Amino acid sequence: LRDRKQDIPLLLNHFIAINNKHTGNKVRGVSNSAMKLIMEYPWPGNVRELGNAIEHAFVLCSGRKIDISDLPGAIKRINSCAPAAKVYEKIPAGKKYSPGKELTGEQLTEILYQCEWNKAEAARFLGVSRAFIWKYMKKWDIPLKRPET
Repeated sequence: LRDRKQDIPLLLNHFIAINNKHTGNKVRGVSNSAMKLIMEYPWPGNVRELGNAIEHAFVLCSGRKIDISDLPGAIKRINSCAPAAKVYEKIPAGKKYSPGKELTGEQLTEILYQCEWNKAEAARFLGVSRAFIWKYMKKWDIPLKRPET
């Protein structure tokens, strides 16, 4: 989905139709603000993650349109991770990183700050495991909790 953003609205409609059928809801679409976040999200879990996100939104949605408040936390936090995304535009998603060459301790720290020190979110953002994040936090002496400012 990262490379085929134009497919997202079509897939959204498909998943909304499926969930309407299964739940009996009558959700008609997605608000403009929610659509903006959905389009900006990198979708490391690809189509399956999108389907799960819509299913999650159906549980919380009480109106005719899915709104930002109905979306999973990872998608809602995309705005806080946006500056870090610009740093890594040139690195392909899901690639196994060679931290000594492509990712520095400073860059990992910046991503952790942008993702509110959520290690799982930082791992998803980079397309690596949480163990990778923990290992390199230890290697570079990055504190496990967000330092007090």
